Amino acid sequence: MTVDGGIYAGTAGTDTNCNNCGHPSHCGGPLYEDAWNEYGRRLGRIEICKSCICDDCSTKDISEC
Repeated sequence: MTVDGGIYAGTAGTDTNCNNCGHPSHCGGPLYEDAWNEYGRRLGRIEICKSCICDDCSTKDISEC
């Protein structure tokens, strides 16, 4: 099983990274990734990070998230 190079769902589309997990920023929600086995079969969606902590998040008002 691998989670490297999977498809990310929930990224914010910014050029900053989450200081919690190291992936691209996913402000306002969790980050998920589709996991696949070595035979190309989709195993499901894995939650990578529950909460983004990045430079963009720290400058936003909590009501914007």
